Amino acid sequence: MKKVLKYIKYLLLVVISLIAILIIVANLAEDKITQVALKHISKAINAPVVVNDISFTLIKEFPLATVEFDGFILGAPNYNAEDPKAVGDTLIRLNKLYVSVETMPLLDDIYNVTKVEVEGAKIHYTVDSLGVSCYDFLMQTDTLAVEEEPDTSATTLNLLVEELALDDIKLFYSDKALQAGAWISISKFRMDGEIHGDTIQGNVVGDIRMTHCDYPEFNLHLMKETSVHYDVNLNQNLISINDVNIITDGAQLGINGKLELGDTLKTDLQIEGKQFNVAELVKYSPKGMLEDLGIKETKGMLDFTTQVKGAYADSTLLPRVDFSFSFNDGKVATVDYPQVKNIRISGSATNGQQQNNLTTGVVINECHLETASSMVDVACSIQNLDRINYNVKSNAKINLAEFKDFIPDTLVQKIGGSIEALFSTNGVMPDSINDDFINYVLNRTNVSLTLKGIDAQMDSIVTFKNLRGSLIYQPNTFIVRNFGIDVPDYHVKLKNSSLHAQFKGSLLDYENLGINLHSMRFETGNSFIRGAGSVEKLLKPSFKLNTNLSIDLSDFAAYIPDSLVNKLDGKIDFTCKTHGKLDLDSITDAQINAIVYENGEYALDVKDLNVEMFEFPDFPLKGVQAHVDMAKDTININGVKGAVSELDFAMDTTQVRNIYEAFIKNQNKTIEVETNINLGDIKMAMFAPFLNGTTDNEGNKTQEASTTDIQDVTKTEPAKYTFAARGKFAAKSFLLDYKAGDFVMDSVLFEDISTLFLAKDSTYKLDNLKFNAFNGEMLTSLRYDILKNGMVIASMKNNIHKMDISKLLKDFNNFSQNEITNEQLSGLFSCKDVHSRYVIKDNELILNKITLTGSFTLEDGGVYNYKRATDMSSISGIKELNNIRFHTIQSSLFIYNNGIYFPKTELLSNAVDITAFGMQTFDDKYRYHMGINLREALLGKSKKKNKKQEEGDVKKNKKGEIKGQQFFVMKNTEGKEHFGPDKFEDREEMTGIISDNKDFLKLHFNPLLVNFDTGVEE
Repeated sequence: MKKVLKYIKYLLLVVISLIAILIIVANLAEDKITQVALKHISKAINAPVVVNDISFTLIKEFPLATVEFDGFILGAPNYNAEDPKAVGDTLIRLNKLYVSVETMPLLDDIYNVTKVEVEGAKIHYTVDSLGVSCYDFLMQTDTLAVEEEPDTSATTLNLLVEELALDDIKLFYSDKALQAGAWISISKFRMDGEIHGDTIQGNVVGDIRMTHCDYPEFNLHLMKETSVHYDVNLNQNLISINDVNIITDGAQLGINGKLELGDTLKTDLQIEGKQFNVAELVKYSPKGMLEDLGIKETKGMLDFTTQVKGAYADSTLLPRVDFSFSFNDGKVATVDYPQVKNIRISGSATNGQQQNNLTTGVVINECHLETASSMVDVACSIQNLDRINYNVKSNAKINLAEFKDFIPDTLVQKIGGSIEALFSTNGVMPDSINDDFINYVLNRTNVSLTLKGIDAQMDSIVTFKNLRGSLIYQPNTFIVRNFGIDVPDYHVKLKNSSLHAQFKGSLLDYENLGINLHSMRFETGNSFIRGAGSVEKLLKPSFKLNTNLSIDLSDFAAYIPDSLVNKLDGKIDFTCKTHGKLDLDSITDAQINAIVYENGEYALDVKDLNVEMFEFPDFPLKGVQAHVDMAKDTININGVKGAVSELDFAMDTTQVRNIYEAFIKNQNKTIEVETNINLGDIKMAMFAPFLNGTTDNEGNKTQEASTTDIQDVTKTEPAKYTFAARGKFAAKSFLLDYKAGDFVMDSVLFEDISTLFLAKDSTYKLDNLKFNAFNGEMLTSLRYDILKNGMVIASMKNNIHKMDISKLLKDFNNFSQNEITNEQLSGLFSCKDVHSRYVIKDNELILNKITLTGSFTLEDGGVYNYKRATDMSSISGIKELNNIRFHTIQSSLFIYNNGIYFPKTELLSNAVDITAFGMQTFDDKYRYHMGINLREALLGKSKKKNKKQEEGDVKKNKKGEIKGQQFFVMKNTEGKEHFGPDKFEDREEMTGIISDNKDFLKLHFNPLLVNFDTGVEE
């Protein structure tokens, strides 16, 4: 125990002795050390250094020696050592500065600094308007170097700083050249490290705060404060960033990781940005920039993270960089454009595992933009910068009214409605943009546009409303659905329209482009067109087309000027199916004709058509129905019916053949028409305007165009084709109510009309023309032949059954003659096999070429006050000749060689029997022979004789004349009229003349050789 106390005693003596020695050494060495320190500092920096008080202690940081500077000042070069107050600008002012060094090396003048502490400091860094800083003098060297003796003493400084501590450091920065400045406050700074030759290691921890920043170009004066916290280690070439956190107005930035220095920089860094507030950061934008851009307001919050890992060497080796970000609650308000709000953008970028262009990519997961009533969403990605792979998807909803103010008034005055758009595409960018790439893009792109209620008023052009529908483009496909538009100016209302088309080939190579039209439909009102087809090679297209057009004419009536049509309605359905090939560089008639006639199939249906023309208001079409189809050069017409004014019409089983082969191609073929026509009640009066010439709106007759006024300026090929139209015709009635000059017809009515007809080249035929008229029936056949020399031959065959001759004369207004009228003649007229022929030349009837033969009968008739008979009555005194009544008159009159010949005709009446024969020419020469029983004329016929005659018993003499008759002759030859008793020889002569002319007639005119056959079956 005594030994322990003894050791303790010795130890205390050693410690006390050591402390005393340290105090003595410190006092002895204080001046030397501090002076050496100040001398070295002033010499090293070539600047005046002033210290208010310096103390040296070995106690404070034992076993380290510590130098304490109280009031350390670094001044400008104009420092006055004798008068510290004369120091010029103060550059650095330290309140307390502690420098601790190792003790033992001091004995050998070796200074190993292990700890430096600064408590309170103010540092000024200024730059004048010429760009000279207050510290530039520290870097100045004498222009004349003085060679000094080499210092053979030890010059290697091994610096070990176990801790550098800075507290309450303020740096005042001002740059007049840049008009920049800042106050930098270091509230805490801790650093420890060692420098031993080329070896450096250490650690830095601290906090920095910046205020009163100024940089006019970026408005830094608006920044309130920026703080930086850092914790960084340096171990030789390895920098470890434990934590770097920067916080400023509206932004936070954090950095951590490692950097390994060397020929190759190795990195492993994480950088994170939080709450980057655009509304706050935008205040730093250059003055006037936002105003120049028209930006009134902008905001949003940005977060991002970046990871950098790998090695870097020049540009040959890059670390991997992964970057991701998100931007939310964004907003941009501008002067000229709608406000954009609710902006959201998120994405990432990386250079990938290979850290080169091949694996570099950018991905925008979301880009969302909104205006007051519109929005856009976009997502896209780009990969491989050497050959960019791209993928873009977007979705937009646009309210067009929002953007009206941004469309020039010269284009659009008003606009409304909305558009919804979907867009997507992907692919690889080529080395150069060319047509192949455009085709490549089109083949990998999808576009969908949905139009909703778009209204627009174009400048002085057109206004449309309610534009709607979907337009879809897919690779090689174009689709339109539910498309519609209203154009009030043109009375157009397109609705329920659609289209589906596929493309074959390149859209840019239109010469070889093919289009397959799967379906097409466009509808307006109650009308539509629909169809399908295909086309190959647009320059020289071969195509197929199948289409159907359904037209409600009332939909289009508004487009037709009132000067043409007063009324138009009804429905027309038209179907077309054709195919063919065209050479657009040289379209020929042969190409068109082949498409239209050789390959085309058509069908036309007309339903309830009503048309009223402005120029012909009295001839409206009413209720027209029809079906027409055409194929293989044949037109079929069926089910036609309707009315023109009050005239009903119908046509069925009609066929037209060889229009193309004969007419269009002008070949030696016949255009054949077969038809069956039925009409209702025809009134001649309705055709009067056409027969008498046209009239203007005031009823004045207008001059018809002269054929000499129309000159054919082109020479056309003579027609090689012929024409043949045949068929059946029927009409319910035909009313002749017509006036032309002195010729007047009063209500001549033909009923139950029917006929077979043929119109062929220069021959026109009516066969079995039947009708009821004048209380009787008629069966007629007509033939009209136009000869090459221009002459016309008309042939006729008639059979009439019991027509009221008085009614006929009356209805025809006695044919405008007074020779014999309806009041003078009565009876039922019949004829059988009456054949006649008429020759017309230069529109004149050649009278001496008229031929007629047949059998005529007049029953139950009479002749009253007939001038020829009354003349005989005045001479003979036979009063009955003024009023002749008969049962039956039969005659075989004929016309030949300018004369009408009446063979012997016996008129057996209840009063008197008359025999008459003779002739009359068309130049009013006549010769009639008449026989009468004078006794019967004076006393009347007996009932017995009338009864026998009714039984067919007629008494005749050897001459074949009725017994008891006396003959008289009435003639007009050489302009002299004569009436008197007749001679038998004269009668024989007239009988011979009649017989001879009849024989000549038979020789020159054989009715059996006239063919009335139309080739139409009954």
